[in-house]
Amino acid sequence: ALTPKLAKLPLKGEVLVSSPEITMAWPPPTLTPQGQVALIAGGTGVTPMLQILRLIKKSKAEGERKVCVVSSHRTAADTLLQEELQAAGNLVGAAVRLTLTGSEGGGAVPYGTSTGRVDAVMLREVAGQAPAGSVAIISGPSGFNAAAAAAAKAAGFPHVYTLDA
Repeated sequence: ALTPKLAKLPLKGEVLVSSPEITMAWPPPTLTPQGQVALIAGGTGVTPMLQILRLIKKSKAEGERKVCVVSSHRTAADTLLQEELQAAGNLVGAAVRLTLTGSEGGGAVPYGTSTGRVDAVMLREVAGQAPAGSVAIISGPSGFNAAAAAAAKAAGFPHVYTLDA
């Protein structure tokens, strides 16, 4: 994860920042025309989700595909790129949900918010029933990825892809 590495930098340490590179092929081979897409992000894992939403927008074959986005953070103050995520989600008609896992929400959150961990019940609430050929794409810290992948499988997503954040 990125945060612990940044925390270990010395005072006035340097970080190289570059433009994001899209390295993922779209659509995934298991995604069928009837399938839906669930993008599930934890913390900094939201960044690749923005890229994927842009790929979905560029894809001429997507049509009316159902897309949902779940972005999970400890508190509202910890959220990253929330306005950009909502705007990108709006471009493809995605349902965007922010979930806060900490006990203290704090801060204004401009779109659908829930509390608690990402689980199968919450994913079914946001995504509905996942038809055959649907995919869930997960990105976040390793512990989050494992829990979210299990939740996506339990929610009925037959194909789960995990990206390293």
